[in-house]
Amino acid sequence: MEEDSLNDINQGSSRFRLKKLGEDALGDDVLRKAVELPPGEDPNEWISCHIVDFYNHTNMLFSSVTHLCTKESCPIMSAGPKYEYLWNDRIQYKTPTRMAACEYISNLMNWVNHQIENEALFPIDPEFFYNHYNGKMRMILALGLTFGVIVVSLFKNALSWDGLIATGLVGLATFSNDNLMFLAGVLTFFISGTQLTKYGSSKKKLLDADYKKDGKRNSIQVFCNGFVGSVISVIYTCYFDGKTFPEMSKNERSGMYILLYSYLAFYACCAGDTWASELGPLSNDWPVLIGTRTEVPPGTNGGITKLGLMASALGGAAVGLSMDVMYWIQYYSLLKTHQLPRIPFHFLGSIFGLLGSLIDSYLGSKYQASYLTKDKKISNHKSDPDTKLINGRDILSNNMVNFISLSMTAILGGFLAYAIYCLH
Repeated sequence: MEEDSLNDINQGSSRFRLKKLGEDALGDDVLRKAVELPPGEDPNEWISCHIVDFYNHTNMLFSSVTHLCTKESCPIMSAGPKYEYLWNDRIQYKTPTRMAACEYISNLMNWVNHQIENEALFPIDPEFFYNHYNGKMRMILALGLTFGVIVVSLFKNALSWDGLIATGLVGLATFSNDNLMFLAGVLTFFISGTQLTKYGSSKKKLLDADYKKDGKRNSIQVFCNGFVGSVISVIYTCYFDGKTFPEMSKNERSGMYILLYSYLAFYACCAGDTWASELGPLSNDWPVLIGTRTEVPPGTNGGITKLGLMASALGGAAVGLSMDVMYWIQYYSLLKTHQLPRIPFHFLGSIFGLLGSLIDSYLGSKYQASYLTKDKKISNHKSDPDTKLINGRDILSNNMVNFISLSMTAILGGFLAYAIYCLH
């Protein structure tokens, strides 16, 4: 498919008007203007216009580099020596078929072009846009993002097979939300947590007797750290999907903020606990037990350090800041006209991150046992008679402590929103 220029398009058509608006905006280098819905235009037609233009530019880019990738130089479609892609469109190729990279991309472009020309997906007449068009496009985005998270996790060997399934469910429940703040919160936690886990692993294996170099997260661990957030996202989608703020009643607005605060608190606690767990052991000071302020060896459940507390606040602030950015991007016009309150999500995130980490540390100090092994490492289990109990009782597992602390922090976030928007 060749890209149409303005001269090739009927000047009286909506296609000409929308394309000219897009080109004028991009010429001014104003990104917001480029994607902002022009007054009086259909949002579905505006989205379709940009999707088609994106495909055209991608196709042009592919055409410009085709001579660099031939059947001889690129005999297979792969992503390194370990990953090969087979083509299967269920029409001409009904089974996965090996082919050269240039053939694979050509088939892919033809398939996308076929989808664009399908009037059931991209109607020419805007009157035939169906009501769930945005939802279908959003589901495509959700599937893509979920697939991306799973691929990264596989590449890092971070998940078991049941963990992959659980991650897929958590991802779809969150990424399908039309409020981009939900997307920002979980991705900030995932990306920062992944990087910090890699950074802190060298120190952790010296302190933790239960540390496993190739330890993979299973479904229980994934759900303990993502189930409540996914439920909040699903509830938000059920009640507020497709609704604009001005058309909401006062009670609906209060409910929206309760869910947003709960979600922020949940992932701020997730990030705060992860940042503290990975950066806290790097402190030169020994941790102290929360409440008694007794010094304990690094890695002891319930132990806190100044560096760990600071990391908790920063982790929560990072989640809040990402939600702040999306809040302003998605609701800029409403915030500018003061129809929406300006909420300091970054500040609230730091509070929830710190609070959640303190709750986690308190539960760990009281209901998780910490043992000192004969080689001076910390373990959650009494492995032999020489193992010495340092603190706590063997009542809760680490997963249970995480689930309880995350749930409590999310509830406290909801109560704060209730106090602000319902009792005020």
